[in-house]
Amino acid sequence: MKTVNLPEDLEGPNDKFFSHAMVQVYLATAGNKAVINWKDVVDESIKDDKYLKLHTKLLEITDTVVKKGARGYFWLICSTQVGDILGSIKGFVPTFVEQYALGYPLIMFMGTLDKRWRIYTDISLPNQTMLLGAGFSKKHMNYYADITIDNFAN
Repeated sequence: MKTVNLPEDLEGPNDKFFSHAMVQVYLATAGNKAVINWKDVVDESIKDDKYLKLHTKLLEITDTVVKKGARGYFWLICSTQVGDILGSIKGFVPTFVEQYALGYPLIMFMGTLDKRWRIYTDISLPNQTMLLGAGFSKKHMNYYADITIDNFAN
């Protein structure tokens, strides 16, 4: 990663920061709540990228969190099924992993989406829940958003 002219207080990505307990605490205390209606963000008529509206909605939620002071590397934790969907959006760059460890309660880094979010999957999260945040240390709860997906269907 190129590190020219980065602020001194910018924390680097830390994939070991996440645990199931931390995710549950941040979901319960997130300073931002957002709802995404799945029917509104999936457009079958866009053949190349039917989840383009989901990407746009994530940009809107991220903008809300930034306006409340969040800065740094943003991340999104979601279920494995939603992670697969995010992985199909144009601009997703997967991480190279020879093989994923299955059956363990791990939060795994899957890749980056549009150079904006680090995407992690948590096998214990339901498909209707996502957690968006900034930075890799415990900060003000306004830096996090609990996202609920209504009417999820894949």
